[in-house]
Parts: sequence; C-alpha cells; structure tokens
Amino acid sequence: MVVFVALCCLVILSGCQPAVYLMPTPVALAGGDFNPFERAGEADKDTQVPVLYATNRVPLGNPGKPVYTIFAGDLIRLGWARLRIGDDRFDFPALVALSTGAQTEGRPRLFLEQLDEWSALDVTDSKAPLPDSAQRYFGAVNSALAASADKDLMIYVHGANANVYRASAQAAQYRHSGGYLCHLRGPGIETAGGVRGTRAACGVAARRRHG
Repeated sequence: MVVFVALCCLVILSGCQPAVYLMPTPVALAGGDFNPFERAGEADKDTQVPVLYATNRVPLGNPGKPVYTIFAGDLIRLGWARLRIGDDRFDFPALVALSTGAQTEGRPRLFLEQLDEWSALDVTDSKAPLPDSAQRYFGAVNSALAASADKDLMIYVHGANANVYRASAQAAQYRHSGGYLCHLRGPGIETAGGVRGTRAACGVAARRRHG
C-alpha cells in the first residue's frame, strides 16, 4: 500500500501527461520529391533520438538520473536525454516511410528511455563561475555546431504545463523531421523577465540532414 501511494505521488509530482506520438508528415516531405533521410549518416539511421536539455524543474530520486517534477527551482539543470520512436520492433526504414508519406494512422509512440543530468547552475548568483561539470554540456553544444552542415539555430518554446517527457518528445520530433543535430530545451526555464511561474523552453539546434 505504501509503495502504491508513493508511486501515485511520483506520477502526480512529475506531471503525468498523455503519450506523444509521431507527428504528421510535414508538407515539404509528404510529396515524396524530397527525402532528407537519404543523406543521413550510418549513426543517424536509428529510431533512437538524443537531445540535450536545460530545465529548472525540481528533481526527485537519483541525482544523476532524476525524475523531474512540475515545480520550478533555483537551479538550471543541464543534461542529455535519449528517446525512441516506436518500440523495439519498429525499425528505421519503417520510420522513414512514415516520415515521408501521407499516412496519418498508426503513428508510433515516443518513449523517454534515458535521462542523464550532467550539471546544475545556480541562477540566483549571476557572478558564480560555471562548474567544471557544465563544460561537458557546452562542449556537446559546440561539437554539434561544429559538425553541422550550416549554423542555423532553432528556438523551441513549449507551454508551461508541459512536463519533461512531453518537452523532450517534441524536441526529438524536431530533430527527426527538421534535420537538427541537437536540441537544448528547457521545460520550466523562467523567461527573461524573471517572473516566477511564467515558464518557457528554449531549443537551440544545429541543422544536420537538410543542409
């Protein structure tokens, strides 16, 4: 009984939301005249989609592999997430077919398989130096920009009520269909105005396949 109650509380605190499914094929890809996936490298021919994230949501559980709640805190937490489009039986050729065709039914679900927090920044002290642990994160961003076909940046803003899973899944879809190398997305990051409770998310991405 205690375990059941604890699990219920965890679900509530983390902001349980409906599953995210692969979005309809963008109009530019649905005609079949343009297939950006033909230019994908071997490492990208996978249904797994990694994204970088930044959030001020308060975590629970293991510090390195947290479960983020719906509540905002005073630390900006940086890390890496891995999502999978479809289950283990769903392969990359099937994903390409759905991503370049007009079929609207049978869209696969997105699963959040792994969430690793790499660093945390104190936003209450603007003069505080960046911790060494943050260099891994910003190094990943720099590496993504260096490897991209061009230097376009994308900013993705989601609603305040989106939880970490939903924000990650939407960011992963932008990477998949938009041809972007990485996403920096922050569910729960406060806006520049600094109004507590007014939350925004940023997505910064380097274009990859469509270059």
